[in-house]
Amino acid sequence: MKKKAVAILLVILLVLLAGCKAKDDKAVSSNTVTIRFSTWDTASQLATYQAVIDKFMAENPGIIVEAESVPENYEQKLFTTAAAGNAPDVFLWWNYPQLLSEKVIIPLDQYVGTLIDESLYYPEIFESSRVNGVLYSVPNIPTTRAMFYNKDLFDAANVAYPTSDWTWDDFVNIAIKLTDRSKNQYGFVTEYNNPYAVQQFVWTNGGDFIGSDGVTVDGYMNSPATVEAIQWYADLVTKHRVSTTPSSTSTMGGPTEMFKTGRVAMIESGMWQLNEFRKIFNVGTVMTPSKNGKRVGVMHTSGLCVYVNTKHPE
Repeated sequence: MKKKAVAILLVILLVLLAGCKAKDDKAVSSNTVTIRFSTWDTASQLATYQAVIDKFMAENPGIIVEAESVPENYEQKLFTTAAAGNAPDVFLWWNYPQLLSEKVIIPLDQYVGTLIDESLYYPEIFESSRVNGVLYSVPNIPTTRAMFYNKDLFDAANVAYPTSDWTWDDFVNIAIKLTDRSKNQYGFVTEYNNPYAVQQFVWTNGGDFIGSDGVTVDGYMNSPATVEAIQWYADLVTKHRVSTTPSSTSTMGGPTEMFKTGRVAMIESGMWQLNEFRKIFNVGTVMTPSKNGKRVGVMHTSGLCVYVNTKHPE
């Protein structure tokens, strides 16, 4: 923990020093442009951004980029600064319609082909940054969701690692083999308050939450396919008992903490925790299970947006 704390302090110090240097440079040259960049990332991920920023500033000596890490209450703080007319020039976001309704960001289509190279991205990823055909962000680190599993627990239980051709039934059977309630160990952990965790199971089963018009719920949220998938997900707790109850999950610190401490053998998530998992135990990844030959996944995306009141949109 001390090493981790020192590492975080060093990163913060580097960012602060970069900020101090920016202020010194700005004082030296009246032509210097300062751009504020905000992210919810911290530690190693923030250090990665800073490395990119340092390279950019080296290639563009007239531009200073100040990185701001806001790991807590990111959304609230962004809207507060926007309301005060002092939001960062560039910031990470994901829910673009929300920003459009508040008139916080600008469209970026005019920069495609010059400052923005669309060919660098898969079409599906680039399209995720559009709203009604208009580009509002530059894609940033997309990730699909996958099943992470603790190889050490699998080995101890003499259970074969899952492969990408596994099915819902295979998943349940494996989770049962890896559940040992006498040791407070479970094969899987459900997430009752995270729609992303159940969304792909609903889609894989042919269900949905809302119509393509973005408004209609009746006939989708309550369709037989959606109900069946959610019931299957709930049965992991109530019937098969391969997952803790919501209250127990909360008591144990949540799904991620349970996985890190060996309380659960499998967890379904995105890539953001992978490097941390690797430092703790032998971790494996596999695609989520299919049903009747069908598998539909979830992709998380975020993008770099430009504040509507920035003085330097280019």
